[in-house]
Amino acid sequence: GKISPYPYAMNWLKGFANPDQAKALYTQDFPLVDVTVISDDEIMQHRRIALLELVQKHARHRDIMDFLEPLVTLLLTDYTTDKQVQSLMSYLLQVG
Repeated sequence: GKISPYPYAMNWLKGFANPDQAKALYTQDFPLVDVTVISDDEIMQHRRIALLELVQKHARHRDIMDFLEPLVTLLLTDYTTDKQVQSLMSYLLQVG
């Protein structure tokens, strides 16, 4: 066929509805949280995100019994959906 130039923008940020906002968001440093340095007691106060943080912190521990009590406590708070719990348990089985 006939050779023609690529018809779309070569800058991926131009694909956003608001390229300036996308540039501000995706070209700057962003804060990361190291959950390994946060105490389990503090994590337990984080409500809806606590279960994810606790699993991220302890997922690679050899013995799940080390964090089973706080894990069960968070599961009983009913802050998470069944799908979220399934995903977290799947993650634990794959990573741990």
